[in-house]
Amino acid sequence: TGAHTFELGDPQLPRARRAELLPLTLSPGSMRAIAAAPWPVLERLEVRFGGADLPPHAAMRDLAPLLARSDMPALTTLKLRGSPYAGAILRAIADGPLAGQLELLDLSGGNYNPHDLAYVAERKQRFTKLRELWMASTHSTPRSAASRRRPA
Repeated sequence: TGAHTFELGDPQLPRARRAELLPLTLSPGSMRAIAAAPWPVLERLEVRFGGADLPPHAAMRDLAPLLARSDMPALTTLKLRGSPYAGAILRAIADGPLAGQLELLDLSGGNYNPHDLAYVAERKQRFTKLRELWMASTHSTPRSAASRRRPA
């Protein structure tokens, strides 16, 4: 679904295998609903945080419960694109239960720095199934662009 803004409400899609949410402005309530939704068989989740000219409204605290979940065993593809706190997302995933099950992690268009990349590199053994890490960004520093590597 692509939209300028929308309020997601309480998604009850327990049989969904894919979810793609691409608003230009992501509200805190929508992010909290995504993070709390029952997704027992969800394999792919894509969320866009904001458009090129629009700031996102959802904060890391709204997303954090999703990254801490251990009840989404089928999730192998996670795309959280355009986040101004992509570095914090990367760190939370590295320390959380999703690290060992993700095969593709897309944080493209996000904001991160060399310290975030070093933090994840130190924990690369946690990403046991990761095959692809997408981190293209216009917000990283030149040093971090040269340092971008797959953590596993």
